[in-house]
Amino acid sequence: MDETPISLPPWLPWATTACLAALAACLGELWAIERMRVRQMGDEAALAAASLQATQNQLEAERIVSRREIDDLKGAATGLAPPAALLVPPGGGGGAGPWGVVAGDQSLLCGGLARADANHYELWAVLGDGSSVAMAAFEGTGSAQRVRLRAIRPGSVIRDFLLLRTPGGASLTLEDAKAQGLIILASASDTPRK
Repeated sequence: MDETPISLPPWLPWATTACLAALAACLGELWAIERMRVRQMGDEAALAAASLQATQNQLEAERIVSRREIDDLKGAATGLAPPAALLVPPGGGGGAGPWGVVAGDQSLLCGGLARADANHYELWAVLGDGSSVAMAAFEGTGSAQRVRLRAIRPGSVIRDFLLLRTPGGASLTLEDAKAQGLIILASASDTPRK
């Protein structure tokens, strides 16, 4: 049997070389893309680390400022008639939020309370026997202000003070205000409790 040799077309080696060159170009491009992705991920990781460090620095600065504000308020309270109670936002708070000091001369020195027609404020005293007494009702001015407090029964022991925001000026019971989350400030000794 005679077999005739199969002759390959003359363009086949060129086509094979072109296909291999295209394959090599695609692989090179994929390698370059992956290299750029790795570099981009490294840059994103560096940005995330810088952002984390900036956030940690900001938190530390706020903690320092809050500590200084508390120390300043304690210093201001020493100039008032003792005893004095420092009022801070529940949970610690900090920054430029509301603040208050209750002085033994039956006055409240406070600031940072929003001035709005719908916002009125009430200071309540929680007594040693668990009962509560409204000590003052007033409107916020947006700046520091001094409010005179109502007298309580002689011999009453005040355990804590709570400053409530009362929408629309409606007087609430202390339990209703706690349930509605309207406590703006509380005695520093009371703030860790929920």
